[in-house]
Amino acid sequence: MRQQHYRFAHQVFFHKVYSDPEGWWRRLTNGQTADVGMVWVEAGEGLSTHELISADLRLDRVTSVPGVDAMVITLPTPLNPTEAHYVAVCRNPNGGAVRYFVLENGVPADNGRPRAFWSEWRGAPGGGVMRIRGQDVDPITPEAFLTDIADELTVQVSVQGGGGGGGGASDGAAPGFRSANMGSRPTNDPLLLGGALIVPIIVGVLLHVLLSATSTTLFFVLRDTPDTLAMLGSIGTISFGCGFLTDLLIGFTYAFMHKRKEGVTVGKGAAGGAVAGAVAHILAGGGASTSC
Repeated sequence: MRQQHYRFAHQVFFHKVYSDPEGWWRRLTNGQTADVGMVWVEAGEGLSTHELISADLRLDRVTSVPGVDAMVITLPTPLNPTEAHYVAVCRNPNGGAVRYFVLENGVPADNGRPRAFWSEWRGAPGGGVMRIRGQDVDPITPEAFLTDIADELTVQVSVQGGGGGGGGASDGAAPGFRSANMGSRPTNDPLLLGGALIVPIIVGVLLHVLLSATSTTLFFVLRDTPDTLAMLGSIGTISFGCGFLTDLLIGFTYAFMHKRKEGVTVGKGAAGGAVAGAVAHILAGGGASTSC
């Protein structure tokens, strides 16, 4: 599965429509394809260059299918299961809430014939979101796709949830989504930033306590040795420097790992948290050294 392809259809664009269904309906019906292209780029954030997919997304309004008024986005040809052929943001032309459907690529039949099925993303009761898995669509065309979901649009349900149930089966919450009241992008920024700050602080403070205890022990063992204080001062300085560098290494390693997983923006934030953590526990280390 190609991440940018999957994220666009099932996560990033859905979240945009979920957050502002009427606003996005106006944008799409006004033909603002540039906005859709920007969402495609956003879906590729944090991926390596060879994972990015160049795409000229097509946006069409389809009103020829009875009971459906749809803005259909044609995606690059899907190569793997769960990648999408089309995304349809639609509503019943006689009135109704905005809905979000995807025509997903399925596992080929035993004879090698391509398969696809429709699914719907929408708000779940009690918060969060859910995916409704529908029936197979054949042939794989926008018209057949919209014909198969026309009956779903007779049920008064919005992309944000509420109303009656649909005809498919729920597959549960979307990966990467935490609740119905989500931010501008489904990430774990607070968790990562907090970890990037706390992890080096905890390790650094433990290291400084260990070094302080060692220095104190050496002082009592060697207190009658000439130049003991000077020697301990040198050991303390070297130990504190090593502890500080170790702390930075831990913090930036943590930040780099999550940069690879979550994207450049989160990585930069985590790196900033690591530096802040190192500076903060300098004071802890200094206080421990003073107490000795």
